[in-house]
Amino acid sequence: MAALRPSIHEFYRRLSRSESAASIVLVAGLTAAVLRVQGRFFDFLKYLAVLSALYLIFRVIAWGRSRLLWSLRNRLIVAYVFIAVVPILLIITFVVLAGKFLYSQLGAYVLYEDLHRRIEMLADISEHISAAHAVLPAASRRRKWSECWQHSPMPCTTGNFLV
Repeated sequence: MAALRPSIHEFYRRLSRSESAASIVLVAGLTAAVLRVQGRFFDFLKYLAVLSALYLIFRVIAWGRSRLLWSLRNRLIVAYVFIAVVPILLIITFVVLAGKFLYSQLGAYVLYEDLHRRIEMLADISEHISAAHAVLPAASRRRKWSECWQHSPMPCTTGNFLV
Protein backbone atom coordinates (compact mmCIF):
# COMPACT_ATOMS: atom_id res chain seq x y z
CA MET A 1 0.00 0.00 0.00
CA ALA A 2 2.93 2.32 0.61
CA ALA A 3 4.00 2.07 -3.06
CA LEU A 4 0.47 2.89 -4.19
CA ARG A 5 0.15 6.05 -2.06
CA PRO A 6 2.67 8.22 -3.98
CA SER A 7 1.08 7.31 -7.32
CA ILE A 8 -2.45 8.17 -6.06
CA HIS A 9 -1.18 11.40 -4.53
CA GLU A 10 0.60 12.22 -7.81
CA PHE A 11 -2.60 11.47 -9.77
CA TYR A 12 -4.70 13.81 -7.60
CA ARG A 13 -2.06 16.50 -7.75
CA ARG A 14 -2.17 16.51 -11.56
CA LEU A 15 -5.96 16.98 -11.68
CA SER A 16 -7.23 20.43 -12.56
CA ARG A 17 -9.93 22.15 -10.43
CA SER A 18 -12.69 21.26 -12.90
CA GLU A 19 -11.58 17.62 -12.97
CA SER A 20 -11.47 17.52 -9.16
CA ALA A 21 -14.95 19.03 -8.95
CA ALA A 22 -16.28 16.60 -11.55
CA SER A 23 -14.76 13.70 -9.60
CA ILE A 24 -16.38 14.87 -6.34
CA VAL A 25 -19.78 15.31 -8.04
CA LEU A 26 -19.44 11.89 -9.67
CA VAL A 27 -18.69 10.18 -6.35
CA ALA A 28 -21.57 12.00 -4.65
CA GLY A 29 -24.01 11.12 -7.45
CA LEU A 30 -22.92 7.46 -7.45
CA THR A 31 -23.37 7.35 -3.69
CA ALA A 32 -26.89 8.79 -4.01
CA ALA A 33 -27.72 6.28 -6.76
CA VAL A 34 -26.40 3.28 -4.80
CA LEU A 35 -28.21 4.31 -1.59
CA ARG A 36 -31.41 5.07 -3.60
CA VAL A 37 -31.93 8.41 -1.97
CA GLN A 38 -35.04 10.28 -3.22
CA GLY A 39 -35.60 13.99 -3.58
CA ARG A 40 -35.15 16.84 -6.05
CA PHE A 41 -31.67 17.70 -4.87
CA PHE A 42 -30.46 14.10 -5.13
CA ASP A 43 -32.07 13.67 -8.58
CA PHE A 44 -30.24 16.80 -9.71
CA LEU A 45 -27.04 15.44 -8.13
CA LYS A 46 -27.47 12.18 -10.11
CA TYR A 47 -27.97 14.24 -13.29
CA LEU A 48 -24.81 16.24 -12.55
CA ALA A 49 -22.98 12.93 -11.88
CA VAL A 50 -23.89 11.70 -15.38
CA LEU A 51 -22.64 14.97 -16.90
CA SER A 52 -19.43 14.87 -14.88
CA ALA A 53 -18.90 11.22 -15.90
CA LEU A 54 -19.21 12.24 -19.56
CA TYR A 55 -16.77 15.11 -18.95
CA LEU A 56 -14.26 12.81 -17.23
CA ILE A 57 -14.58 10.23 -20.00
CA PHE A 58 -13.87 12.96 -22.55
CA ARG A 59 -10.81 14.10 -20.55
CA VAL A 60 -9.50 10.53 -20.21
CA ILE A 61 -9.89 10.00 -23.96
CA ALA A 62 -8.03 13.26 -24.66
CA TRP A 63 -5.28 12.28 -22.20
CA GLY A 64 -4.96 8.81 -23.74
CA ARG A 65 -4.90 10.21 -27.26
CA SER A 66 -2.07 12.57 -26.39
CA ARG A 67 -0.17 9.69 -24.78
CA LEU A 68 -0.73 7.36 -27.72
CA LEU A 69 0.18 9.77 -30.50
CA TRP A 70 3.60 9.12 -31.83
CA SER A 71 6.32 11.67 -31.83
CA LEU A 72 7.78 12.92 -35.10
CA ARG A 73 10.84 10.72 -34.62
CA ASN A 74 8.74 7.56 -34.40
CA ARG A 75 6.78 8.56 -37.49
CA LEU A 76 10.00 9.11 -39.43
CA ILE A 77 11.31 5.71 -38.37
CA VAL A 78 8.14 3.98 -39.57
CA ALA A 79 8.24 5.92 -42.84
CA TYR A 80 11.88 4.91 -43.33
CA VAL A 81 10.99 1.25 -42.74
CA PHE A 82 8.25 1.34 -45.36
CA ILE A 83 10.23 3.42 -47.86
CA ALA A 84 13.64 1.72 -47.59
CA VAL A 85 13.57 -1.60 -45.79
CA VAL A 86 10.40 -3.18 -47.22
CA PRO A 87 11.34 -2.65 -50.90
CA ILE A 88 14.83 -4.02 -50.27
CA LEU A 89 13.34 -7.12 -48.64
CA LEU A 90 10.95 -7.53 -51.58
CA ILE A 91 13.81 -7.26 -54.08
CA ILE A 92 15.89 -9.79 -52.14
CA THR A 93 12.91 -12.17 -52.02
CA PHE A 94 12.40 -11.78 -55.78
CA VAL A 95 16.07 -12.46 -56.51
CA VAL A 96 16.08 -15.58 -54.29
CA LEU A 97 12.93 -16.96 -55.93
CA ALA A 98 14.26 -16.20 -59.42
CA GLY A 99 17.54 -17.95 -58.54
CA LYS A 100 15.69 -21.03 -57.34
CA PHE A 101 13.61 -21.06 -60.53
CA LEU A 102 16.66 -20.72 -62.76
CA TYR A 103 18.52 -23.39 -60.78
CA SER A 104 15.65 -25.85 -61.23
CA GLN A 105 15.48 -25.04 -64.96
CA LEU A 106 19.23 -25.60 -65.29
CA GLY A 107 18.91 -28.94 -63.47
CA ALA A 108 16.08 -30.01 -65.79
CA TYR A 109 18.15 -29.04 -68.84
CA VAL A 110 21.21 -30.97 -67.59
CA LEU A 111 19.05 -34.03 -66.91
CA TYR A 112 17.42 -33.76 -70.35
CA GLU A 113 20.81 -33.53 -72.09
CA ASP A 114 22.23 -36.44 -70.09
CA LEU A 115 19.26 -38.65 -70.94
CA HIS A 116 19.56 -37.83 -74.64
CA ARG A 117 23.31 -38.50 -74.56
CA ARG A 118 22.66 -41.91 -72.98
CA ILE A 119 19.90 -42.68 -75.49
CA GLU A 120 22.26 -41.83 -78.35
CA MET A 121 24.97 -43.97 -76.77
CA LEU A 122 22.59 -46.92 -76.45
CA ALA A 123 21.39 -46.44 -80.05
CA ASP A 124 25.01 -46.41 -81.22
CA ILE A 125 25.83 -49.56 -79.24
CA SER A 126 22.74 -51.34 -80.58
CA GLU A 127 23.71 -50.41 -84.16
CA HIS A 128 27.21 -51.85 -83.59
CA ILE A 129 25.77 -55.04 -82.12
CA SER A 130 23.35 -55.51 -85.00
CA ALA A 131 26.13 -54.83 -87.53
CA ALA A 132 28.44 -57.34 -85.80
CA HIS A 133 25.65 -59.90 -85.65
CA ALA A 134 25.01 -59.54 -89.35
CA VAL A 135 28.64 -60.24 -90.31
CA LEU A 136 29.14 -63.27 -88.01
CA PRO A 137 29.15 -66.64 -89.78
CA ALA A 138 26.06 -68.79 -89.29
CA ALA A 139 28.02 -71.53 -87.45
CA SER A 140 29.00 -69.18 -84.64
CA ARG A 141 25.37 -68.24 -84.06
CA ARG A 142 24.07 -71.76 -83.48
CA ARG A 143 23.83 -71.73 -79.65
CA LYS A 144 20.87 -70.08 -77.99
CA TRP A 145 21.00 -67.76 -75.05
CA SER A 146 19.60 -70.33 -72.63
CA GLU A 147 22.24 -72.87 -73.66
CA CYS A 148 24.94 -70.33 -73.01
CA TRP A 149 23.81 -69.97 -69.41
CA GLN A 150 23.79 -73.73 -68.81
CA HIS A 151 27.25 -74.70 -70.06
CA SER A 152 29.52 -71.78 -69.34
CA PRO A 153 30.87 -70.87 -65.89
CA MET A 154 30.70 -67.24 -66.97
CA PRO A 155 27.57 -66.87 -69.03
CA CYS A 156 27.98 -66.04 -72.70
CA THR A 157 31.71 -65.52 -72.69
CA THR A 158 32.26 -67.95 -75.53
CA GLY A 159 30.87 -65.54 -78.10
CA ASN A 160 28.77 -68.07 -79.97
CA PHE A 161 25.18 -67.52 -78.94
CA LEU A 162 21.99 -66.78 -80.80
CA VAL A 163 20.48 -63.48 -79.86
